[in-house]
Amino acid sequence: MKVSPNMGTPPYPPASRGGIEVSPRSRGDGRGVSSLILSLVICTSCFAQETALPAAAADTLPPDTLMTLLPDTVRADTLALTPAKDEVDTLVFYSADSIDFDVTNRVTVLLGNATVRYKDMEIRAAVITADWNQQLLTAGPFLDTLWADSTATVMDTIVRVGVPMFRQLDDQFTGDSIVYNMKSRRGRVEHGQTHYLDGYYYGERFKRMSSEEVTVGSGEFTTCDHHPAHYHFASNRMKVLVGDKVVARPVYLYFEDVPTLAIPYGVFPHRRGRQSGLIIPKFGESWNQGRFLQDVGYYWAPSDYMDLIGSFDYYERFGFLGRADYRYALRYILNGNVNFSFDMQRQETTRNRRWALSLKHNHTLDPYTQLTVSGNFASDGSYNERYATTEQRLRQSLNSNATLTRRWPDSPWSVSVNLHHEQNLADNTWSASLPNLAVRHGSGKLFPGPKPRRGERRTTTRTVGEDPWYRAITYDYSASFANALAYRKESRIEGYRVAPRRIYTGVSSRETIYGDEKTVTRQRDGIQHRLGFSGTARLLRYFNLNPRLDITEEWSHRAVEFVPRGRIFDMEEQSGFFARHTFNLSTSFKTKLYGTFLRPFGIGADFRHVLDPSISFSYRPDFSDKAWGYYKTARLASGTEYEYDRFSSFMYGATSRGRSERLSFSLGNLFQMRRGHDENIVKSDLFTLNSSTAVDLAKDSLRWSDLATSFRTGTGGALFGPIQAVSLDISTSHSFYQKRATQRINQFFWNRPGATFWSPLELKSLSVSITFGLKDDRLGRTFGVSERGVGALDTTGAAPSRPKTAILFDMPYSTDFAFYHTWDFDNDEKTTWMNADAGLELTRNWQISYNTRVDLETMDVVSAGVQIHRDMHCWEGTLSWNPIGIGQGYYVRIALKSSQLRDVKIERTRGRGTFRGF
Repeated sequence: MKVSPNMGTPPYPPASRGGIEVSPRSRGDGRGVSSLILSLVICTSCFAQETALPAAAADTLPPDTLMTLLPDTVRADTLALTPAKDEVDTLVFYSADSIDFDVTNRVTVLLGNATVRYKDMEIRAAVITADWNQQLLTAGPFLDTLWADSTATVMDTIVRVGVPMFRQLDDQFTGDSIVYNMKSRRGRVEHGQTHYLDGYYYGERFKRMSSEEVTVGSGEFTTCDHHPAHYHFASNRMKVLVGDKVVARPVYLYFEDVPTLAIPYGVFPHRRGRQSGLIIPKFGESWNQGRFLQDVGYYWAPSDYMDLIGSFDYYERFGFLGRADYRYALRYILNGNVNFSFDMQRQETTRNRRWALSLKHNHTLDPYTQLTVSGNFASDGSYNERYATTEQRLRQSLNSNATLTRRWPDSPWSVSVNLHHEQNLADNTWSASLPNLAVRHGSGKLFPGPKPRRGERRTTTRTVGEDPWYRAITYDYSASFANALAYRKESRIEGYRVAPRRIYTGVSSRETIYGDEKTVTRQRDGIQHRLGFSGTARLLRYFNLNPRLDITEEWSHRAVEFVPRGRIFDMEEQSGFFARHTFNLSTSFKTKLYGTFLRPFGIGADFRHVLDPSISFSYRPDFSDKAWGYYKTARLASGTEYEYDRFSSFMYGATSRGRSERLSFSLGNLFQMRRGHDENIVKSDLFTLNSSTAVDLAKDSLRWSDLATSFRTGTGGALFGPIQAVSLDISTSHSFYQKRATQRINQFFWNRPGATFWSPLELKSLSVSITFGLKDDRLGRTFGVSERGVGALDTTGAAPSRPKTAILFDMPYSTDFAFYHTWDFDNDEKTTWMNADAGLELTRNWQISYNTRVDLETMDVVSAGVQIHRDMHCWEGTLSWNPIGIGQGYYVRIALKSSQLRDVKIERTRGRGTFRGF
């Protein structure tokens, strides 16, 4: 019997989506409406209602009564069926333009815009047939005809309308036909296709074995969205492990329809984000290592919180190098990495057994406590010399650190504990801090304001200036304890107990007698306190005064004393409690002045000059004065004296000598422009001009420091025409003093013979840099060549002519230039060079760029390079050629754009010290 939206007048009101009308006459077995209800309830599955009628009762009920028993779901164009106990285990929803029921065979046919939804599965097609006996859904399209050739007299093309589509969670397939078993939840797609990430899969037959596995017969895979695909991998048998990988065998690589490569099997990624898998190795040849195979390894990502990559290199002449990198992270709690590498290469007749290990760990134990650990270890120093980075080789040391930091909520206090170890690889000595302890109190008010009473809430805030001046005084405090150990080689002086820092005896003959070199372990410790006071005061509303006082106190249980014995000063180490107190005072005086010029000389813009003067003063007394007691004098019987610092072996360094009274001056100038009106106002900085110098009043000569001046101007965007991003920087250094030979003397430069008023200072150095760019979407516009369009249509059918030069002048381009010039007049040195980078877009897919650096003093080309890039839709090619300079050679790369197949590439490199490989 057929259920259609146009089958007479229903005895009940239609539903909101258009009622389903059931004829009171049966076209099936003649049992009327009662047979329809009974068949739907018993044969397919009961409707979405808990009560089901027995057959005898259904036959005895009048038709009108049966109609009123139909649930609402039947009265809509979407039917919902509840399962029987031995059938599907949940509701099945289906809809279509028309629905045919074959009650006897338990078959439902959905025609036109058919849809079936079962659990998380959905099928859409022009025709869907449901066989409830076998629990099978079969979907297919309508076949239609049309004229593809408008000149033909008959329909010449058959098209498919309503192509079947299967969707389950993130999986979606389309094909000529789809068969799905609702009970086993397996399916089959004939001549189907699907899309996942940036990959497209095609196959003569897809079989869905489970929610995690799909097999494909005569399948194809590509990341190209062009039809037909520019390339694809084909295989007779493919297995798709959903969310993991695709395994195929054998695999053929096609370009268009031309096979170019065959391999026994292939594994393709089928997972978003990180995924485990083999690393594609590189093969090549080197002039000093022979043939090699690099990066043979595996990447393992067991979870979202960690991964591991292990790989090795094999060199024909030397052997193996290996490495492993382990990373882990748990957001907001911890992260870190462990790196291990080893060397098993042959060196002449021996085989290396060297290794290196580095680790780093950051752990947030709670919101206020953090632990940081880092370490570097190696089998010996030779590994670092051969395989470390340039920075590591220059440092020639291995460092390990562990730091625990704790702070308290709503408190300015914090504490940290640090353990440190450093090993010198050059001489196999080491030093350690076990431990370093630091306590810090952040900035706070020395005289805080009154607190509100308990239960009282402050409703108003005091404005700036109402508090007394002493409320602006703040303080900060820190204390640290350090215990240092050092294992080093030292040449001891006979008769002396050598301090960590070598000290000369100071005898008249200046003779130093060294003993045998020995390796000893030295220990030092100490406690340091730092207390700082600072304030801010506004004078006469426009001037800011910022004084600061820093006080430092250091404690140690060791000090140095020199005892005269004969003709030498014998150094002895004293034990006890020793303290050193130092301080320094500084203050700064600042203000800002503004000058405005409203549309001067009829210019349609306003200008502003911001003047930023500053004066600062710092003072430190001479702590070598005997009044402080830090320096003492030892005297031999001959009257020779030697002044020494009692705290020269202190953990925190020797005591500073000499008084400092440094007065610094700086002047900043900023010139700005504003144009436009109302909401269209545009502000820009025109240029800056800054100068600074200083004078030390405590010195008896050469008090003034050099005068440093800098000028900068630039435009961030286009200036005019194709010129844009123009900048000019000028820096100078002037000396106040005359120069004699290679030394400055205490005579001002303006007092020299023949001095002129326009040159009161001597120019010591000058540097100038100019950068600008040229950019336009059409090259011809820069050279004044008008655009040449295609002429009028030629009625003879000939193609319109276009000058060949028009193709060149229509290309977009960009060019950047940089000129640098420096003069060092003190050393009579000069440097001038230019950088240039140019890019030209030949076509939509072809780009070429060129870069060079030229020494304009010698007119030598220091370096030059050409890069050519070709966009090939799903592929891309790059050629880089450096004929001269650093990195001389070439590099060619042709690769797929897809991130899934980034290892599918061809590379070749050749040059000095480089290799060629694939």
